[in-house]
Amino acid sequence: MLNSDQTTRQIFQNLKEYYLNTEGVFVGAIDCLSGRKLDVQPIHEDLGDVVPFCLYYGETELARRQVNAALEAIRDWRFSNPRRPQWWKLDAYDWSDLLWGLIDWAESNSDRGIWKEIELLFERWNKTFVLPNGRAVGIAVKFPIPFPLPIAMLRSVGMYPELLVRWYRITRQEKYLRWAREIADQWLSDPFYQEFGLFPIASIGNVTTLKLICPLLVSCQKDRLYKVRVFKDNTNFVASLFALYEETRDRQIATEIARWLQQVSSRLVDDDGGVHMEWVPGGELGRVESSSFQIIDLMCDIHRLLDSSDALALASRVADFWLSQQGATGLFPYYAGETATSSDTQTDMSVALLKLAELSEEEKYYEAALKGLQGIAKFHYYPFGMANSVDINSGKVLDTVSKTKFYALSLKGWIALENYGRLFQEATFHDLLADR
Repeated sequence: MLNSDQTTRQIFQNLKEYYLNTEGVFVGAIDCLSGRKLDVQPIHEDLGDVVPFCLYYGETELARRQVNAALEAIRDWRFSNPRRPQWWKLDAYDWSDLLWGLIDWAESNSDRGIWKEIELLFERWNKTFVLPNGRAVGIAVKFPIPFPLPIAMLRSVGMYPELLVRWYRITRQEKYLRWAREIADQWLSDPFYQEFGLFPIASIGNVTTLKLICPLLVSCQKDRLYKVRVFKDNTNFVASLFALYEETRDRQIATEIARWLQQVSSRLVDDDGGVHMEWVPGGELGRVESSSFQIIDLMCDIHRLLDSSDALALASRVADFWLSQQGATGLFPYYAGETATSSDTQTDMSVALLKLAELSEEEKYYEAALKGLQGIAKFHYYPFGMANSVDINSGKVLDTVSKTKFYALSLKGWIALENYGRLFQEATFHDLLADR
């Protein structure tokens, strides 16, 4: 029998006892068996993966320490993820989860000081990652002063329309909604999307102009970037379109979401429901990964908002595939047909299945989610944290690294289980359970 209250208390006890540095700020990772710190760098870039759960469970002071430390770190305009250090460039992706956490903090209290900080960050983002013609690119050169590169990267900017919509809902300042729409229109008008109905890894804009400026960059990068990546690229951007439609009710956005759904279904999803994570026109498909939980999750949201039977059917098709992959432990492999799990996708798959069960009223999805959570509790959780990988059949530990953000994010599974039956009735759960 699962005791979610006891489980969540133990997670927070461990997080506060073993995962903080001397300043009370979360570090990157420890060993789940020994408690030894393995990555002592603060996780400012993952603020949105910890602050919402601190707030949900009443750990306000713990959240405040993380927010203050992140604000201090990002005052240096050269801030980047210390786990992916780049001496020459800035990547807007490193700011996205940080901004998500700051917005959650701003929603939770009346401190107008945080409003000013967030507004300054969005202004700096606009100056650093947007070209003079208004094109958001997401990558900038650091020195001597930051300036944006001419190739737009979807992963770097795809989440920003949603962040801007969230901030617009708080401030009601029209410029944030306008910026969100400008980024969305930029990708909706991309020639690759116009032809294939899927969003490419990168958009090189005006190729003729770019060739004049930097011909070597175009010749080296075009073939490598002329493809689709689903997880974190397409899914985050479509979640942004979803947020824009929710706010504006613009039917053109709904039409584009429906078009994207059809192209995913026809180009990326096998007959048995396996979703390939990469696609190249006329080329090979990428591997089938459990990160396709994000397709299930997105389809549930699209069905709820657009009353799309196609979305619900696709969610069920993908979910049925993963039910066939579920191991004896109740856990899911990261790659289809293999036996090693990933701690992160275990949680999100269970959440996606609970959402689908609530919408479809299909008991099999609820049962599969419950087995998954039982598997996490029994085989992934250890005295000091959450094993990064185990075997889906034996439960044997394959990787003892416990990443702080994944351990904290595992709280989503217990929140979804506790609130099953009203996951779509309260707006709180959409942002809290989202994976971006």
